Amino acid sequence: MQKILKSYGTEGAVAISRSATGDWDGKTEGPVTVIIDGLPVPFFIENAVEKGGKWILKLEDVDTLEEAEELVGHEFTFDDGTEDDEEGSLIGMKVRDEKGRTVGPVTEVLDFPGNLCIEVDCKGTRIVLPLHEDLIIKADRDTLTLRIPAGLLPEDF
Repeated sequence: MQKILKSYGTEGAVAISRSATGDWDGKTEGPVTVIIDGLPVPFFIENAVEKGGKWILKLEDVDTLEEAEELVGHEFTFDDGTEDDEEGSLIGMKVRDEKGRTVGPVTEVLDFPGNLCIEVDCKGTRIVLPLHEDLIIKADRDTLTLRIPAGLLPEDF
């Protein structure tokens, strides 16, 4: 996997190596999947321009220099649209809360516009939790520890 090289300009664009994209032709179908805290986070491409051996990508919902800077150095891949993508690897992971209590396994990844979420089977009840980098405490091979906002877990949890 390749890494995002640097931010570009003040409008939230990032630069990636042209060689990192293989035979990608700059078409904007499908997301770029950025690995943040060990988890795949999809970003759709608004615009792609080839410039000086690099691709300059403007990603949806990345609108400032500061937001682009947060992505610099993170690994990325282009989603090929297959079922066996990195988001699929979240299914079955155990979710724990910040107190270490097991909430349940991830049953589905939900990609709402601008908001990646996971569906978790919590004692037979399916709940939806946001999967934002600010809420991720720790992620390893089979367990995801999240800071879960109040009110999202069942009352009997």
